[in-house]
Amino acid sequence: RRAAVRRSRLSSHQRAAGAVATPTDVLVLERDDAARKSLCSLLETFGFRAHPAQTPLQAVSLLDAKHFAATFLDLAFDGPQQQASVDLCQRIKAEVHVAMGRASAVIIVSSSSRPVERVRATLAGCDAFLVQPVTRGSVARALEACSVALPADSRGN
Repeated sequence: RRAAVRRSRLSSHQRAAGAVATPTDVLVLERDDAARKSLCSLLETFGFRAHPAQTPLQAVSLLDAKHFAATFLDLAFDGPQQQASVDLCQRIKAEVHVAMGRASAVIIVSSSSRPVERVRATLAGCDAFLVQPVTRGSVARALEACSVALPADSRGN
């Protein structure tokens, strides 16, 4: 029942905003093989088509080829990779999809729960922040917070 209410609420928000149907493609940038496969599998149970990337360069190639409803990024906002992470987030947020009228939702998936990581990710333009290991509920809540509707929900209506 909650899933039906959530879908109804999201679709009414999209109609009010004049948006068209949300695409089902999502980008998953994750360096760890097991975590990447797990997140892709979870997203596919929601009805998304997950496009995995292991490196930021692979993610950029995918971003050049297609618009994604959401991007799940395992990025470092501390240390030598900080600027590259900020640049990638800002690039994604700068590209507004013509049909959707908005940029892709950026969801950071991090193994760090330090508050400084959250602040830096928010300043870089991310829409949500998840700490690994992610759960079905945390992913669904993050997508809902970003106004990304689930294409399907295996729990039923």
